[in-house]
Amino acid sequence: MRRHLLGCVLLAAAGPLAAGVTPPLPSVVTGCEETSADRAELALCLQEAALEWNLVLHERYATLRAGLTGEPARRLLTSQRSFIRYRDLHCTALAGFAGSASMRRDPVVWQTCNLRLTLQRIEELHLYP
Repeated sequence: MRRHLLGCVLLAAAGPLAAGVTPPLPSVVTGCEETSADRAELALCLQEAALEWNLVLHERYATLRAGLTGEPARRLLTSQRSFIRYRDLHCTALAGFAGSASMRRDPVVWQTCNLRLTLQRIEELHLYP
């Protein structure tokens, strides 16, 4: 049932994306918070949402990349690889601080960070011609 509700949240959020605007992070997080019984379930819901939005990110990147050649294509590739590296390292560090008492990274913090930066990057890629 949670997966169905998550799908509804993602579908509701897809409307603005089709117009070139990403949905606000709170709509995704709030949907997960409303359908999750505990923190572990919340982390799983956020992980599923992050996977869905990573697919959207990949599709947007692939569409842009297909229209480029030479130096512009190389710059976009470098930019995308740098973004992914930054996102993953930044979220790992942030989640590590949040979970520092137990010496484990906090999965809710990591997934929320991942979603926030992924949605931001999708929006940025819509600025490219």
